[in-house]
Amino acid sequence: MRTYGKVYTSFWTDPKTITLSGDAQRLALYLLTGPHSNSIGCFRLPTGYLMEDLHLEPEQAVAAIAELEAVGFIVRDAKTGWTLIVNFLRHNPPENGKVGKSMLPLIEAVPRGTAVWAGLVRGIQPHGERYPDGYAISLLRTLETVSLAVPDALEQSTGRVSDTVCHRVSDTLERKSGTPEPEPKPEPNHSVEAYASTGAAAPGESEVYRRGRELLGAKAGGLVTKLRKKLDYDDRRVMQVLELAGTKDVPREYVGRILNDEEDATAEAVIVDIRREYEAMGVL
Repeated sequence: MRTYGKVYTSFWTDPKTITLSGDAQRLALYLLTGPHSNSIGCFRLPTGYLMEDLHLEPEQAVAAIAELEAVGFIVRDAKTGWTLIVNFLRHNPPENGKVGKSMLPLIEAVPRGTAVWAGLVRGIQPHGERYPDGYAISLLRTLETVSLAVPDALEQSTGRVSDTVCHRVSDTLERKSGTPEPEPKPEPNHSVEAYASTGAAAPGESEVYRRGRELLGAKAGGLVTKLRKKLDYDDRRVMQVLELAGTKDVPREYVGRILNDEEDATAEAVIVDIRREYEAMGVL
């Protein structure tokens, strides 16, 4: 872990950062100088950690992250927490080959085939000679092999970066074919049945926390965070459990049993429980 982080004074006059909210500016500084930062500007940072360190509520954290994504400051995989500061290596390149070589373990730790990794590969290229011979170009060839569609923000640092940054190659090829992917519009009110379907659109992180508060109470943010962690940040499964909890007499108690492994929270178990609820109501 680094003991300090460098921030240029131009941070405060940059057109992108001066439009940010106070929470987003604090988060940007935290990413640049915080305990999770490193020499490549790419690291894993679960939302819960930054919430605790910056004393943010779930909605505030989600909003601040979204702002930084919107201006192209970061690319983030919401499920795993891997985060890339887009222009970090432009401003902080390795000083020499020895430093470049020392970065290799950090680079290799980033999951390949994701937009976070793709952005890192792009950032390495301008100073490829400062890494071991052939290393930078080998990364680029691997990137071309997986044919990952890199968001424009990685190259231009403008525009909005999608919240979903981990794409399958088949999805990418479909995008390149020119066939637009429809943007699912979430329904204002969700039923248990809605998220039981594997074809249902995955809910956004902010939607999960909003729904969690509606069903579990205004101070349920921490409980929702624990549930997301329990279910490996699969927000579709989280929403299934929340909706099912809403059918119980004491929703918080039901979620607590899942967190304590007293209930099975697999998709199959959720669907079985839903069927039981409907049978009890005489629907099935």
